[in-house]
Amino acid sequence: MKHCKAVLGLGATCGFYLSDIVSLFLFAKTMALSTLRSLLESIYNSYPNLTSGGRIMMTVGYGGKTPNVADSALVADTAYLIGDVEVGENTSVWPGVVLRGDAAPIRVGSNCHIEENTVLHGLVTIGDNTMIGHNCVIEGKVGSGTLIGNGASVLVEARVGDSCIVAAASVVLENMEVPPRSFVSGVPAKIRGELTPHNIQMMEFYMPYYVGLVKEYKRQGIWRRET
Repeated sequence: MKHCKAVLGLGATCGFYLSDIVSLFLFAKTMALSTLRSLLESIYNSYPNLTSGGRIMMTVGYGGKTPNVADSALVADTAYLIGDVEVGENTSVWPGVVLRGDAAPIRVGSNCHIEENTVLHGLVTIGDNTMIGHNCVIEGKVGSGTLIGNGASVLVEARVGDSCIVAAASVVLENMEVPPRSFVSGVPAKIRGELTPHNIQMMEFYMPYYVGLVKEYKRQGIWRRET
């Protein structure tokens, strides 16, 4: 209160009052908002790959190569695709995923599902109908119809065959060869056995759900992008 009286007293001495101070404050606030708006518009216009809905499709060219994403694929705004990357039909790439094709090409097949915060880097090939869980690191090759559990790693030049399951948090070491229909787990990962037809049937059962999820996200206009 003491400071308020001092300000008002100073205002009276200088020939202005509380209403003038309030008006001056509101004017300064309006100018600040106008400046902020201009700054945001400048940032918006500096991104040529902004979608019509105001969402950023984070694809970056590198070494003359630009990511190629199928029209039917779903890529989250916060996923990051760099360089020599190809993503197939009906594949979903979820928030926080990084596909960094600067050192070698990355090829992701059709009907795949790559969940949040997974990183693909190096010479990577993912077959069709494969699901890669949350927080995985993939630096090798993964076959078709395979499930990579949450937090698992497939290191450089490792090869995981078709219709395999790599258990959560497992580490498939460099150059390891995993035969088709194998169940793999551990750090370092070891082959624990062969999948039964029932195991494979259960994996195949869930894949149409994820393809349907892609179509529903696209129907709702989530993560639209320019084509």
